[in-house]
Amino acid sequence: LDHGQHIVALCINGKVRQRHVGLACGPVIEGVVPTRKVRRSNRQPREFKPDAVIHAAAESCVDRSIHGPMATVATNVTGTAAVLAECTIRNIRCVYVSTDEVYGSLGEDGFFTEETPYDPRSPYSASKASSDHFVRAFYHTYHLPVKISNCSNNYGPFHFPEKLIPKVILLAEQGRNIPIYGTGKNVRDWIFVLDHCDAILRVLFKVLL
Repeated sequence: LDHGQHIVALCINGKVRQRHVGLACGPVIEGVVPTRKVRRSNRQPREFKPDAVIHAAAESCVDRSIHGPMATVATNVTGTAAVLAECTIRNIRCVYVSTDEVYGSLGEDGFFTEETPYDPRSPYSASKASSDHFVRAFYHTYHLPVKISNCSNNYGPFHFPEKLIPKVILLAEQGRNIPIYGTGKNVRDWIFVLDHCDAILRVLFKVLL
């Protein structure tokens, strides 16, 4: 991004509680996308029309999705539909950041491709799979210029402490027991968050062309 360009921080049905922007850019514009009604929001300035939207907002905790699936559905499914509807009305290109968890569990020697069948195993991954289908539906129905990225787990600065890597580090520093998930044989794939950001921008530029 060039100096002077804007970053818009939108929160699905709530407030922007944390924001970390390390790019040399213009001011950050904050706003809220309501999920109760999938219709055009008047909370954003009418005169502001971005070139594209990168939609990365999500309830991403698997455990919380198990204990409260409807909140996950409201944010990940209804919220995504609201963003897509707004982009369609304003004719704004969109990149939707999804997850590889929509494909199910990864084997020891396996890997996912775009041809891998969907096989979500939790309310979280099911909600993201549903959102993927909504994105494709808006593409085919309304010809919305949109791309989907299905990335693996991210790690890096400002990682939320409930996630595996920071949680293990914090527990180890405190001398506390480190929990084992499942049988302890789960295979996890990780990517550094700035590498993921670079990939998202590459996808974005393809959408803008």
